Amino acid sequence: MTHPLDDLSHAIVETSAPSRTGSSGGKAPSRITLVFPAGMSAGNHPVTQVYTSGGGAARGADAINTWLDARRA
Repeated sequence: MTHPLDDLSHAIVETSAPSRTGSSGGKAPSRITLVFPAGMSAGNHPVTQVYTSGGGAARGADAINTWLDARRA
């Protein structure tokens, strides 16, 4: 699916419930989600279907938000 870039507000980190086995090191698995507040694409759109452990989602969301800020400046 394609969404207009100008409609993109920001990226967030969406978290899932932590694993009961503790395999994620006590941190909840997460994924990057793009936020479109209005328009035909309105809503939250995950970049991936799966949640992963580690800090990759936070680093990715930060990179997207930094890029969006620079693009809008």
